[in-house]
Amino acid sequence: MPYFLCLLLTFIAPALSKTEEPYKRSHLLFDCEFEELNCLSMWNNQEKGFSYSILKSDSIAKTGKFSVRMELNKTFSTQTNIINAELTLKPESQAKYERWYGLSVFFSKHYVPDNQGESILQWVGYPDFDLGETYRGATIYCQSKNGRLYLIVQWAKDSVNIKPDGIKEIDLGPYIINSWNDLVFHIKSTWEEDGLIEVWRNKVLVAKYKGPNCSNDKKGSYLKLGLWKTSWTPSITSKRTIFYDDIRIGDEQASYSDVAPQPCEKSDYCISFF
Repeated sequence: MPYFLCLLLTFIAPALSKTEEPYKRSHLLFDCEFEELNCLSMWNNQEKGFSYSILKSDSIAKTGKFSVRMELNKTFSTQTNIINAELTLKPESQAKYERWYGLSVFFSKHYVPDNQGESILQWVGYPDFDLGETYRGATIYCQSKNGRLYLIVQWAKDSVNIKPDGIKEIDLGPYIINSWNDLVFHIKSTWEEDGLIEVWRNKVLVAKYKGPNCSNDKKGSYLKLGLWKTSWTPSITSKRTIFYDDIRIGDEQASYSDVAPQPCEKSDYCISFF
């Protein structure tokens, strides 16, 4: 092969490899990078009190140009009793299901550690209204508190239930300020003993819980992405702002690589996980 052609291929090959997808994804049920014009309409509902509570943002992005920005304000929340800014999806058709979830979360330098925690991601059980049940809150949720992330798991085994039979709190470790934090969840949902939850934080397996993790209902839980803060007292902060990007959900045949967030494209907001 002529020398100049070898030299040309030497420079072209690395350039081509950079354009390839980091993962060959399959078995996806939902894929939202907030680049689409109607990206917020991909969600079933927006729960917010004010126009600024949920916004497509170009100020920070994990990949591409956009992310979604969520904000809660103490003054307005206490005046209006609005405690959340969340995007929601429809409930699963059955309470027993298996899913993979991947997302990136950005905590800005103003997101100071607070002893009054808030949820940043929830799986909320769907009541059997025909049996007299009402909303009981999340069966699984990821909470930020005192600079760390916690996974709270609740379950109820009776077919009609108004409160959980048990609760489990799992420490997922510290979140990293002013940087994207990658999270992957593998959930086998059931109210019986064969349930499973695995959690990866920044590519490292940080939790593996075996046991019940939902309520005994006809329908499955539904995902809520965003902030839920039930109380600002006691609290050392008056505002919570958070960004999300690279949201994916895989079915029971999916794997970690199908939903894992892409490598960060903005070096100013990236950290090394190695």
